[in-house]
Amino acid sequence: MPSYDIGDVVKVSASFTNQAGSAVDPATVVCRTKDPQAVITIYTYLTDVQLERLSTGNYQLELLL
Repeated sequence: MPSYDIGDVVKVSASFTNQAGSAVDPATVVCRTKDPQAVITIYTYLTDVQLERLSTGNYQLELLL
């Protein structure tokens, strides 16, 4: 398991496909994170700049630790 330091930027990516395997954009993309104090933060595409669309079906969250 990787280790990170405070101030590091972690990039988390996700890909979405349909049953045929073609890349698709879902209606909503949401990413939830939990910090060491168990505080949950929700990031939503088109609302939070940390969550961006890279291409059709491919999204990335940049999380500052």
